Amino acid sequence: LVETELAEWLQVSRTPLREGLARLAVEGLVLSRRRGWVVREHNAEEIREIYEVRAALESMAAYLTAERASDEQIQQIAAIHRNSGGDLVNAPRAQLVEVNDAFHDAIVDAAGNERLRHLARQNREFYFNFRIAALYSEEEAAASLVGHDAIVSALLARDAAAAEQAMERHVFEA
Repeated sequence: LVETELAEWLQVSRTPLREGLARLAVEGLVLSRRRGWVVREHNAEEIREIYEVRAALESMAAYLTAERASDEQIQQIAAIHRNSGGDLVNAPRAQLVEVNDAFHDAIVDAAGNERLRHLARQNREFYFNFRIAALYSEEEAAASLVGHDAIVSALLARDAAAAEQAMERHVFEA
C-alpha cells in the first residue's frame, strides 16, 4: 500500500491515512514494512481460528436471541430473510453480502448483549465480504439461504438450542 497513492485516492492528507493504517495494523489487517504497508494474508490455520471464533460468538447470539429477543425483533429477523427470497441465489453477490450482513447483525443485536455485539462486529473484519461472496456458486448461495431458513425456524420456535446449532452449522458451512 503506497501512502501517497492512497491519500490521493481517498482525498485526505497523509496524517489521517497513517492513523487509519496504524489502526488496521492493530486489528492485524495490514503490516508495517520498511517501505510502507502491506495487506496481511491469513494462512489456513488463522482462517480456521477466525471461523471458530465467529461460530462461537454468533451461535451464542442466536441462543440468546431465541431466549431474550422481543417478538418484534424475531419477526424483523424473519422478515429480512423472507424478503431476501430465493432470488438472492442469482442476484449480484454484493446484494447477497448486504442481506447476509443485515440478517446476522439483526440476530447479534437482538441477543441483548453489548459485549457480544462488539466482539462479533470486531471479528467481522475477518470474514464474509464482497471478495468471498464473489466466489460463491449458485449452490453455495442457496446453501447459505437454507442455513438462514433453519436459524429463522428455530428463532420463531424460541428453541435456543436449535438456534445455536443451526447458526454453528451455518457459519462452518461458509
